[in-house]
Amino acid sequence: MSLTLWQPRSSDATRLKTETVVAILGKLHARYGAKFADMWQGVPQDKLTAEWAAELAGFTPDEIRRGMDACRTRVWPPTLPEFAALCRPPIEAEAAFYEALDGIRQRERGVAFAWSHPAIYWAAVDFGTYNLTHSDWPAAKSKWVRILAKQMDKTEWEAVPDPPAAYLPPPERRHMPDHVRKQLAGLMKKWNVSKTLAAD
Repeated sequence: MSLTLWQPRSSDATRLKTETVVAILGKLHARYGAKFADMWQGVPQDKLTAEWAAELAGFTPDEIRRGMDACRTRVWPPTLPEFAALCRPPIEAEAAFYEALDGIRQRERGVAFAWSHPAIYWAAVDFGTYNLTHSDWPAAKSKWVRILAKQMDKTEWEAVPDPPAAYLPPPERRHMPDHVRKQLAGLMKKWNVSKTLAAD
């Protein structure tokens, strides 16, 4: 099952500036040449720009950059829906589960983890970190998908906090066996007596 990793545009999302969209279209045209021009042949430039601006509303510069980077390996230029998907790639719920499992285990050791999206971390928190680390995918699937989907419905997320310092248990106290304690007491007594005689 796939879930959209980045929140799709909402009705109140900010439309991209015209110059930003013109720059995107210009880079794609420069990269693909006639292939890109032929794809939009007959579509007035102002309508093309307005449509891309509306559909990419709310996309961040990092997301746009992700989409442009993904085009480097594509032979054919993307359609508008394809470009949006490159900017906000889908994620498999099962893959997100294993990412969360790995991330939480790393955090428990005090190690920072590179989360692909904060929603996955917060879904792990909602799921319960103990439950997560003591579950397998078949048992966790329905609950995880529901919790992750709820997280994905949000438009923004708090940043993932730094992991706490690794917990180190106090050193184990070892009790000295009775026979060793007696031997040591005898040696200490003998040493004290010898020290006293030497002083005389």
